[in-house]
Order: sequence, then C-alpha cells, then structure tokens
Amino acid sequence: MKKLLLCILLISLTLNSFASGNIQESYENSSLETSFDISEEINKLISKEININNEYVIDISNIKEKLENLYWEKSFIFEWNLKWASTQNGPVFMRVFSEKWEKELELNIFETTKSEDEASEQKILFHNTYNILVYEKSFLLIYSDEILSSDINNYIEFSKKDGVYVNTIWPLNKTDIEISSIVNNIKDYKQTLWFKSDFIIVWGSRDFVFNILSNINKDLTSNNSWETYNIVWLSSYNLNILWSYLKNFLANKVWLDKIILLWENSKYLILKQNQIWDLITELEANKQSFLNIDLTQNDVKNIFFLSKFINNLSNVWYSTNSIYIFLLIPIVLTIIIIFKHFIGLSPIGIVIPLFITLLFFKLGLVFWWSLILLYVCLNLVLSLITERYNLLYAPRMAFLLSINIIFFIGIINILYSLNLITLNMWDVLYFIVFILLSEKMITIITSKDLWEYKESFFYTLLIPIFAFWIFNITAIKVFLLSYPEILLWLIPINFLIGKFSGLRITEYFRFKEIIKSVEEE
Repeated sequence: MKKLLLCILLISLTLNSFASGNIQESYENSSLETSFDISEEINKLISKEININNEYVIDISNIKEKLENLYWEKSFIFEWNLKWASTQNGPVFMRVFSEKWEKELELNIFETTKSEDEASEQKILFHNTYNILVYEKSFLLIYSDEILSSDINNYIEFSKKDGVYVNTIWPLNKTDIEISSIVNNIKDYKQTLWFKSDFIIVWGSRDFVFNILSNINKDLTSNNSWETYNIVWLSSYNLNILWSYLKNFLANKVWLDKIILLWENSKYLILKQNQIWDLITELEANKQSFLNIDLTQNDVKNIFFLSKFINNLSNVWYSTNSIYIFLLIPIVLTIIIIFKHFIGLSPIGIVIPLFITLLFFKLGLVFWWSLILLYVCLNLVLSLITERYNLLYAPRMAFLLSINIIFFIGIINILYSLNLITLNMWDVLYFIVFILLSEKMITIITSKDLWEYKESFFYTLLIPIFAFWIFNITAIKVFLLSYPEILLWLIPINFLIGKFSGLRITEYFRFKEIIKSVEEE
C-alpha cells in the first residue's frame, strides 16, 4: 500500500513538472515579426464600453486570417480570459454581462509550430489586458480646457466604479468651439449609446458655456432643426448672479427646454439619475443648492431694449465676448473724455484709443502690444522713404495705409500658419479697420514732429491699458451683461462733462504756484 502511494506521488510530481515545463515553454516570447501592428488592429475592433444585459462581441477573425496568410506553416491560438468566468478560445469572444462595473478581459495569442520530434511548441505572440466598462447609465459631458485634467479623470474614474459611462467631448477651447459642430457630437452620442441621459452636462466658465450654447444655437437655427435639449451647467460661480447673466442670452430659445445651474461640488450627484426630472428630485432630496430654470416661460420685455438687444444678438450667434465689446464702446468713450477733460491727459483723437481698447479685448493684450510695436517700427521705416519724395497728402496716405494693411495681413498669415495665433475673419477685420482709421496716428509717426507728440502718443496707449484692466474684472463684466440698462446713465454723465469748464487735475499741478499766490492775495 505504501509502495502504491509512493508511486502515485512520484507520478504526480512528474506530471506537474512536465506541465510546468510546457507552460513555461508556451509562454516563451515569439520571434515572429508581422507586417502590421496587432495591438493597433485589435484596438480598432474592441469596444471599451457595453451596456448591461446586451450581447458583447469581439470578432478579430481578420487578424487570424492575416497571420495565417503571412505564416502558413504555423497555426495560431486565441485565448480570452475573464475573471470569474470560463476561458473562451477562438478569434471571436461573446458574452452577455448581467452585472455593471469595469471588467478585465485578457487576450493571449499563441504561435504554435511542430518541432522535429513532433512535440507541440507554443510561444506567446501577443498579450494584453483590456478594461471593459459595463454600464447601466451614460452621460454626455462637454468641458473646457480650463478644467484641470486631474478633476476630469477623477470624475470619469469615479463614474466607472458605479457602472456609469461618461462620454466626453474632448477639452474644448475658443477655437475648437468655433470650428466644431457640437450638435453633431450630440447626435453621435444619442445614436451610438444606450441608457443615455436626456440632458447634457456642460462644465466650464460662463463664457465657455455661452460659446457652447451659441454653437448649438447656430447649428440648430441654420438647419431649421426642431430638436430640443436640457442642459446641466456645472459652475463654481454665484448661481443667482449667473441667472441674471443667463436670462438676457437664453430667453426665447425654442431648442432649450430646461437648464439647471449646479455647484461643482454636486457633480457626483448627477451620476445617480440620467433623467432631468429625476435629477431635480435627487438634488432637492439631498438639499443641494441649484437653480431650476424653465426658459420657455421667460421673455425679455421690450421696455428693456438693451437686454432685448443682447438677446437678439445671441439669437444670431454672437458670443458673449463680442456682445460685451459692443456694450463697452460708449463706456470707453466716456473714460477717454474723463481722462481728457477732467484729468488733462489728451490722447490722439477719440477713435484711435477706442479701437486700441477694443483690440485689446478682441486679440489679447500681449499679442496686440506686439502688433503695435511692429506698427510703429514699420511706419518709422516708411517715413524714411516718404521724406525723400515730395508726395501729395492724399496719395501719400493711400500709399502708407496700403503698405500697412498688406504688411500686417502677411504677418498675421505667417503667425497663423505657424500655429502661433488663432484668429477668425472678424479679428483680422478689426485690425484692418483700426489701420484705416489711424490716419492721424500714421501722420504723426511719419512726420518730423513725432517727438512733440510723445505725450499724446503715450496717453493713447495708456488709456486703453487702463480700460482693459478695469473692464476685464469678472464682476464688472457679469454686472454689465446682466443689467445693460446701466448704460443709460452715460447720457447725463456725458452732458455734465460737456458743461464742465473748470481746471483739469494736471492744470492744478501746473499752475499751483499761481493759484497759491492768487489765494494769498
């Protein structure tokens, strides 16, 4: 009996060692070189997301066929391993997942050959593990490139743990929004995914959200579409102020059923409900701060004609930044007049500092300063040419303006081709109009009296910088776009400035000795 047990033990050890030897041999790396990238081909065929209780199929038969055509003397074994499930063999993997959450699917491709002693020899040709998300809810998230990538990644990973698929439209900037069709992305989401939400999550700043909504509005109205959307806006800004900011833009948008303003720290609650009314109930049950806005019941009264003007511009696809620039024009003009008549700092005219201010907002401070310096240098060089020839004024100005326009179109085109700037046609037109209106400035630069105008030249650049710094403050921008009727106060203010006949601040300093002596007498 003891001898029998000893024999069984020896046979078992022998078989184990033989089996382990076979396994070690089978997992030896293959030396085959393929003319195509197996990993890339498989990634094209594998879907990383599947909705619960639906059949999931991966068919890579074409890869097997390619391998067998390249190496006809070999055969290839495909092995699929899923944790807590039986191994499947063959180029096709099929399974119905009845539980949500992320699954790890392992794929091994073995190369099998026959050696001289006819013993089977296996080598590993390909090995990879794929994470497959089995979801019971899906959401569409549109987010700004200003949002930290770590915040987005944490949000997506958290959702996966709860069996929720967050389909993202890549981090968007201003240029992406202008050239992309958000509506097409929304349609792709609705057509390809199951258990989809009936609302879109938008995560970003005020201007980002309005640029997204403007893009959607443009596509839907230009195509006469009858689609409607619900929006959930994640923001870190004061919700009540945002509502005032919202109503002038989004009133009478027939494609927008409902919009909810929600604090960023409530973003995880969204994952619990994928229907807008269920989400509202969930937020109320958890006593979260949010604004539930039904814009179909909101309208801008005609008496508030400036608010109506903003709403009309938003209906024809103008961005918040462009509308803000329109509203700034009378304010900047008033600031220029205050600097000139109260303080005593006189720029070159009124239109030139106004346009420089608008260009600061449109093109950015650093980029516009670079163009201004180039503009001055170019005209100084042109002055050396015009001084040598006695040209009449009108042909001379046409000559200088034409060279300025052609030169800067070339510069902008070079910068754009090198991906150093992102400009649209309106940005270029702003600059060309500035050049056409800056006749007096070019005349001063190209004249012999440039040094005499150095103070006016300096103030022409100083006032726009001051205005840009003031009106770039977020609170001022929000307030002006929320309550544009405040501009009506500029009418009596400008009238009172016109009636002012006293000394300017700079004149008090210039004549302080005379004023002091007169007071002493």
